[in-house]
Amino acid sequence: MELIWLDSRVGILSDRTNLGLIRFSKDVVLVDSGIDESYARKALKIFSLNDLNLRWLVNTHFHADHIGGNAFIKKRTNVQVITHVLTKPFVENPILEPLTLSCGAYPTDELRSKFFLAEPSKVDETFEGDGYLYDLQIIELPGHALGQVGVAVGDIIFAADSIFGEEILRKKTIAVYNDIDAAIRSLDKLKSFNCCVPSHGSINGTEIISLNKAHIEFVAEKIRLLMKEPKSEENIICDVLQNLQVDVADVGMYYLLRMTILAYLNWLKKTGEAQLYVDKGRTIWQRL
Repeated sequence: MELIWLDSRVGILSDRTNLGLIRFSKDVVLVDSGIDESYARKALKIFSLNDLNLRWLVNTHFHADHIGGNAFIKKRTNVQVITHVLTKPFVENPILEPLTLSCGAYPTDELRSKFFLAEPSKVDETFEGDGYLYDLQIIELPGHALGQVGVAVGDIIFAADSIFGEEILRKKTIAVYNDIDAAIRSLDKLKSFNCCVPSHGSINGTEIISLNKAHIEFVAEKIRLLMKEPKSEENIICDVLQNLQVDVADVGMYYLLRMTILAYLNWLKKTGEAQLYVDKGRTIWQRL
């Protein structure tokens, strides 16, 4: 893990997932904790080497790769964990993440790996809505996850997964969302910042906002074209994955992509471009 300072107060702990660091003299705020104990250990070692005191940990959202180090950090420090009110139940009861992916059914073991199921940890303080937390600006950025937020200092914002680096968009083919309309509105909110730091991928400046919007429209148009005839939900998911040549490596990835494609279908329904009905025990989507 490498510490990179963006300015005198704001830095990044970079190791596949970018963790944010905001300095108040010797006290620091950590933005997210990585997927597991290894991230937490590396972060605490860097703080020690740089004579920094970890005082606050802000989780941008509840996904396991952003809260997985919480429990270890809580055991080793006196950190105050702070989250959005909608994020708190998931941090304290991580089974809720795989439970949502499996539509409320108790999740299969593939959804109970560390990629979906973090160790539970206590949340000390919550917030709701755009505003300020101490000297930090909090911006609600839903779309990828319920209750997702960005954390900003001046014109730099840790934008979590409201935005993805260019190399991630090329690699993933379908970026993960749970609400497309909200994701687009969140991207628009990022335009007021000069530097948007994604949790995944490199910093590309504000032009990355346009690339993320173009990615959403690209996937939406593919789905529109594949809905010329009424199709079952399962057939649409299969057709989209095959058309975009997405390599679904495991059950967990399938559930994430299923959620994302359903988010696109719900968006098309909301905009009046599609309708949903039940026929012979199957949910059918039809383009209007």
